[in-house]
Amino acid sequence: MKNRYTSMFLLGIIGCFVNVIAHALPHLQSMTDKELSSVTGQALMSLSYIAPTDANNLESSRLGGDTNTGFYRLGMEAKLELNANIKKLQLGCGGVNGPGGCDIDFDNVSLSGLKLDSNGNPLPMTRAERASSSAELTNPYIEFAIRNPNSAATREVVGIRLGSELANGLLTIGENNGTINGINSLSGYMNIASTTGTTQTAAGNLTQTITGRVNVGGCISGCPVGFTTDNKPLSIPSMPVTFNTKSSDVVGVRQTFATVGASAKVPSILLTENSGSRTANMPGCFWVLIAPLCNYKINDLRINGSIDNLYVDVNLQQSLGLIHSIPIKSPLSLSLQKQRILWPDAPRSPVTNQYVTAEAGWWLAANDPIKLGALATAPGFTADISSAYPQVATIVSNYLYANPLYVPFGDAVGSIFTSKLVANVKSVDLDKYTNPALGGSPVRVNLKDLPLGAVQDVTSNCYGGLKFC
Repeated sequence: MKNRYTSMFLLGIIGCFVNVIAHALPHLQSMTDKELSSVTGQALMSLSYIAPTDANNLESSRLGGDTNTGFYRLGMEAKLELNANIKKLQLGCGGVNGPGGCDIDFDNVSLSGLKLDSNGNPLPMTRAERASSSAELTNPYIEFAIRNPNSAATREVVGIRLGSELANGLLTIGENNGTINGINSLSGYMNIASTTGTTQTAAGNLTQTITGRVNVGGCISGCPVGFTTDNKPLSIPSMPVTFNTKSSDVVGVRQTFATVGASAKVPSILLTENSGSRTANMPGCFWVLIAPLCNYKINDLRINGSIDNLYVDVNLQQSLGLIHSIPIKSPLSLSLQKQRILWPDAPRSPVTNQYVTAEAGWWLAANDPIKLGALATAPGFTADISSAYPQVATIVSNYLYANPLYVPFGDAVGSIFTSKLVANVKSVDLDKYTNPALGGSPVRVNLKDLPLGAVQDVTSNCYGGLKFC
C-alpha cells in the first residue's frame, strides 16, 4: 500500500472541512432566542449513523454479512470543485490481497470537468477547456464501518470510505497510443453502459466443407440430389460492421480486463467466380431426361451470390489498459476495508440486480453506468472473425439442404464435358437461422483487445504544450 498517497488524500479531505470551519468562525455572532426562531437553514456539516439493527443496514441483511457493524458518516453539504493530475496512483500493493500486485494501479491520471451532449454522451474537449474546468463533488463525505459500535471495550474500525453523493467529471488514465497502458489493475466496481460501435472485419478464407442438395433441370428421378464439397478456400472479403454492446460489469479484485457482450448483423458476404473453386461430389444416381448420372462429380464449382442476414454474438475480452477516457456522472467512493463489507448506498448492478459488496483491501466504486460513447476501432485495425467460419459453413449447409440449389439443364450438360459449373445462388438468406428475433441462434465470435479510436483519445489536462503536468 502506498501510505504516502493515502495520507495525502485523507489530509486533503480533512483540510477541506477544517478550512471551511476556520473561515466561518470569525464571522459568528450571538443571536437571541427570538432571532433564532425566525431563521431556517441547512447545516454545513451533517452526521448520520446506521445501527447494526437498522433496516437500512445492507451489511446486516446481506447473506453472510456482519450483523454487528454500524456505519458513521460525516458529510459536507456542499459542492467541491477539483482539477487534478496524478502521475502514478498505487493503493494496496501487497497487503491483504497478496504480493506481486496492487489493488489499484493507474498511470497518468487526470480529473477535470466534463462536456456532454443532449443524450448524455461525452463531447471532445480542448486542452484549454480541460485545464480550466473542474470536476464537481456534490456532498462529499467520510464514512466509518465500526464493528460492535455499542461496546467501548470491543468496538473496532473495519472500514473507511471516502466518497461523494454525486461526482461529475472526466477521468482519463494513460494514453491512447494502441498499447495496453494506464489501468494496470482495478479493484472495485463499474458498469459499462450499452452503446454502439463500428469495426472493419479482416478478410479471410472459409475452409470448411459445405453440404446441401441440388435440383437439376430436366431431372425426372432422384432429385434433389445431395452434394458435398471439398475444403478448398473460399475468399471472404473485409467488411464494415456496426455492433451494439450489452451492459456489462467490471467487478472484483485486481481486475485487468472487462468481458463485454455485443451483437451485430454482418453485411452481405459477396461470393463471385473469383472467390474460389471447389470440387463437388454427388453420390448415388439421378436421371436427367433419358440419361442416368451416377456418382457425378464437378471438379470446378464456383458460386455467384451472397450470404445475407448473418447475426453474430460477440464475446469481447477487453483489456482495461485500452480504456482511457471515463466520463463520470455518478455517486463515487473509494474505500479500504479489512473484510467484505456492503456499504450503505452501495451500487446495484443492472446486470444482476444485486448490490455489489466491497472486497477486502482498496475498492473504487461508481454506482451508475459509465457511458463511454459510440465506440469505433482504431483506423487500420481489422477484427478477425474467422472463429465464426465453421458455424457459418454449418448454417449454410442447413440452408442449402432445406433450399436446394437449382442448376439449369444446359449448365448441367455443359459441366459433363467441361467439369466446370458456375452456380448462381442469388441470396443465401440466414435470417430465420441466426436472427434471435425469429428464434434463430446467432453465430458466436470471440474477440480480444480491440484498440479503440478517437473516443478514447486523451486530451492533456495542462496549459501550454505539456503532455502531462
